[in-house]
Amino acid sequence: MDITGSENRLSTVRAVFLNLAVVLIGSAVATAEPKFHSVSSLAELEETLDAARGKPALVRVHADWSVSDTQLDKQLSSACARESLSNIAWIEWDVTAHSDEDRQFLAKYEVFGPPTLLLFDTEGNHLKEKAVVGYLPVEEIVATVANTFGLPQDSTLANCIASEDASKLITWNELIESSYEYLGKSQQALEATYKLSDHDRWHIDQDEGTLTLSKGNHPVAEAEIAIVGSVITAHGVWRWSWANPSVEQKLAAPVDTVRQYGVEHGLDKLTDQGWPAEEFDGWEMAAIANFLLQGKGVYPAPAGDSIVFVVITDIRNVE
Repeated sequence: MDITGSENRLSTVRAVFLNLAVVLIGSAVATAEPKFHSVSSLAELEETLDAARGKPALVRVHADWSVSDTQLDKQLSSACARESLSNIAWIEWDVTAHSDEDRQFLAKYEVFGPPTLLLFDTEGNHLKEKAVVGYLPVEEIVATVANTFGLPQDSTLANCIASEDASKLITWNELIESSYEYLGKSQQALEATYKLSDHDRWHIDQDEGTLTLSKGNHPVAEAEIAIVGSVITAHGVWRWSWANPSVEQKLAAPVDTVRQYGVEHGLDKLTDQGWPAEEFDGWEMAAIANFLLQGKGVYPAPAGDSIVFVVITDIRNVE
C-alpha cells in the first residue's frame, strides 16, 4: 500500500522541520567526559606521541553516532578508571566526519571503526596486537592496559566502579540526549542540502521503499527510507512499524534493530507494540531510530488522523 499526503498539514510540518534542529541541539544535557587530547591529522598524532615519550599512550577512536562510545564515555569518566590509568597519555581521534585524514588514519592503523582503543609504548611505537576493539567493561580495559605496560592494578577497582554506578548500561535519558543531538545535526544537514521543507506533496512507495517529495507536480527529492512507526493522533497512540501489518516488512525490518536494543537494555518503549502517545513521542522514537540506524534524518508524513515517521537512509535531488 502506497501512502500520499498533500497540503493539509504540511505547513505545520515545515515549521517543525525548520525549528526542530535548533531546539534539539540545545536540549542535550552536558555530561562529564574523559579529558582526551584531540588530534585530527597524522602529523598531529605524531607530534602528540612525541611529546608523550616516556609514558604509554592510549588513542581512542571515537564517533558521535556510535552508541557503544556513549557507554564507553560513561565508563572512562569514572574517577576510579581515571585514577587507575593516570600514568597514561590520553589521545582521541574523532572520525565522525569521515574526512580524508580520518580515512588515512583508519587505513594506517587498520581500524575497522569505533569504539577502538589503540595502545602505544613509551617510545611511541604502535602495539597493533594490543588494540581494544568494541565495547568492554572498564575493568577489562584497565586490566589490558595495565598488563601491557606492567602498571600496578588496583584490586579495589571493581568495587570502586560499582559504587559509582559507572558500569551500568546506557540510561533512557542518555539515549534520548544522544538521539536528539544527532537528530538536530541530521535535520540541519538535510534542510541545508535538500530543502525538504520547500514542497507541498509527499508520496511513500512501499514497493520501492522510497519517499518522494514534490513541489506542484514536480518531484524535488527522492529518499530511501525505513518506516519507524506512527502516532494515531485521533486516539493518542504510538504504534511501531514492525507491529503494523499495513507496513511492508522490508520497510519495517531495519527498525527491528531498535526493538532488539530495547530488549537488551530493558527499555519498554522500544519493545511494546503500542502505547499512549502524542506527536512529540513520535519525534522521540524517530530520533532514537535515526540515531541507532545512523540515518540521515527524519521525515514526519501526515496522513489523515496519523503521522507516519520515517528515517531517511539515503537521498538524492531529482532533476
